[in-house]
Amino acid sequence: MVARAQRLAVCLFYLVSGPSLIMLNKHIMQKLDFRYPITLSALGMIAASVVSVGAAKSGAVEVKKECLDMVGTRDWFQTCIPVGLCKAATLTLGTASYLYLNMGFIQMLKSFSPVVVMATAVLFKLDYPRSGVCISVFVICVGTAITTGFDPSMNWQGLLLHIGAATTEAVNLVLTQFLLQNRKFSVVEAQCVLAPPGVLFLMLSAWFWEWPRMYEKSHHLLPLHHPFLFFTASFLGLLINYLTFYVIQATSSLTLKILGMFRNIALIFIGMVTYQELIPGYEAVGFCITVLGFGGYNYYKANPQANLALERRVFGRHSCSEGKDDPV
Repeated sequence: MVARAQRLAVCLFYLVSGPSLIMLNKHIMQKLDFRYPITLSALGMIAASVVSVGAAKSGAVEVKKECLDMVGTRDWFQTCIPVGLCKAATLTLGTASYLYLNMGFIQMLKSFSPVVVMATAVLFKLDYPRSGVCISVFVICVGTAITTGFDPSMNWQGLLLHIGAATTEAVNLVLTQFLLQNRKFSVVEAQCVLAPPGVLFLMLSAWFWEWPRMYEKSHHLLPLHHPFLFFTASFLGLLINYLTFYVIQATSSLTLKILGMFRNIALIFIGMVTYQELIPGYEAVGFCITVLGFGGYNYYKANPQANLALERRVFGRHSCSEGKDDPV
């Protein structure tokens, strides 16, 4: 009973924290005119890095010696540095896309993520999708094409930013799971080796692209004028960094995907109510088709036997191989 309550609490916090951070970042960038997505993205990563490394160094959390010895080694440069770079790029590009696209529309585009994840897993030879998964991915592609393809006024800069964020997030997920599966790191241990490289890349990028403009406009003083908002953004970023791992540990990666879809749908309605965002009919139809594909994708990933039954029914043959489990 206690374990079930803990799992429920983790899932609820995950559902609430993500939309809260998205809306807060949108408010900071648009209402306060703090249009510096790299710097804003760095807040949560800095908090996660400080907390995880501080907990490990102080002995508050037991960390395997292998984790501490890994920093600076060849394995660290080959795995953690790419993960840090991808994490930094995902946060930056994803946050920047809210400057150009409606919040609800971005949530619709996020339903396309299984396609990018599957392509990345195949590229890394970690997954070999079966017929049911491929059909579901095709349905997702059709739905996404309908959602995005009929608007001549589409902001292509925002769309490209989101596509870049989806791509780097997929690579990040695959590499992170590869690291966790092979090293068997805990949540804190994973943050110890992954968060600092992400912070480094974010800070270097902000120093090059944002900070000169920020100082020129005296916007570096905005955090001093609104400390509560920026502290809350840091805290929520920290919370999300940890909750993503905890949801997978307490439930499964499939649950994480389903929760993410519910969160996206909630944000679409929040955008309509709070920001008066209009959802054209073709976008709604495309999104519904995408949700159907997303449901099929997760169903066939979680039920390999359903793939075999589908192949026997459609192709009239037995499949020659069993395939692999979902990598992310």
